[in-house]
Amino acid sequence: MVLHHAPLLMKHFSEMIAFSQEDMMILGLNMLVCIVVFFIMKSIRGSQTHSWYLTFYASFVSSFVGLYFGYHLLHDGFTSTISNETVISRYIALFFIGYCVMDLVVGSVHYVEEISFEDGWIHHLLYITICYFLLHHEMTAFFAVALIEEIPVVLLSFFEVRNKQRPSLLFGVLYFLTRVVFHTVLIYKVGQFSHFVLFSGMVLLTWHVKVFQKWVRGYLMRSASRKRMKYRHKMLIMLSMLIAQVLVHSYAMWDLVTQKYEDHHQDSIPVIALHGAIFLYFMTLFGVMIHDVYCQNFIMTSIGKKKIIYNISWEDPAIDHKVMHMNEDDVVLTISSAGCNVLDYLCEGPKKDYRGGHERGAVTHVRTEVGVHQSVNLGAVFRHLGSIRLQSFHRGVQIEAS
Repeated sequence: MVLHHAPLLMKHFSEMIAFSQEDMMILGLNMLVCIVVFFIMKSIRGSQTHSWYLTFYASFVSSFVGLYFGYHLLHDGFTSTISNETVISRYIALFFIGYCVMDLVVGSVHYVEEISFEDGWIHHLLYITICYFLLHHEMTAFFAVALIEEIPVVLLSFFEVRNKQRPSLLFGVLYFLTRVVFHTVLIYKVGQFSHFVLFSGMVLLTWHVKVFQKWVRGYLMRSASRKRMKYRHKMLIMLSMLIAQVLVHSYAMWDLVTQKYEDHHQDSIPVIALHGAIFLYFMTLFGVMIHDVYCQNFIMTSIGKKKIIYNISWEDPAIDHKVMHMNEDDVVLTISSAGCNVLDYLCEGPKKDYRGGHERGAVTHVRTEVGVHQSVNLGAVFRHLGSIRLQSFHRGVQIEAS
């Protein structure tokens, strides 16, 4: 009975959400393919990086379609390409909806920790909403062109699936060119046809800029641990990106305003002011990036070249105890420091405790502390700590056992 009415139910459901039966079949087929691809890659790659399998598959297909439409963009022009829906553009929008749905479904079972609320659920549901709107209004050509932005994701997911270190600088440059610069131009072009797409694109642009901002900070930290790029080169790259984005954003905004509001200047003043405020907001975000480049490079250069050394001990004996499980059969070697870590380790009762240090006074100070505590004379402890003098230390050995 259920199987007999299944085609009728599918037809009713597709009419309710403005999808044809063919759309529903394409959507369902892609969701099935997503499951097959996931389990095939899981069987090949083993138990690591599960969350990147579907991302790699979807970004590879999407970027290929995006490059195809990018060619038409150069050949036929912006307006002609994004205003004419094709069968391929409609199918790729359905494809992306299927991917988003299955990434959430499969991820809820196989990689729950990787599906965050913001980057997982909110991100995917927003894309599903945008794709549905574009399908309903026959504007999927815009989405197909926008899939050029998946190129850096292909690079990232490829290296993640293979458990290799990704080329950080290449990824960052590609991400900036596609998801910041190109995305800005594209949403302002489509803004001439749809306010919803324009402001949805602004939300995504904010997302992209913040991800790029995280990359900038992470890249500076990683480059600090390896051979560092020169300060002037970092500043030159980031300033070039900022200038490029200022020019692109300014031109895109001016083009939209002159094309759409030139005949209604008085009525369009609030809208123009809103676009100006949005422009200033994004420029503020890029200003923060430049600030990060300057501050991070200043700190790392100061440490590396000016020999700034922090007098802070980062050890945590509680963590050491939890990991190493010291007992009476263990021998411990530690830096004497002020003695707190040494005394903490001694409380675990190791067989021997060796402490060493660059300063002889510190080693002798710890030896005195241990001796006083062994005497169980708390008054002597406080007198020692309160009236300590450098000249009272012995010119003893730097490493000794107790």
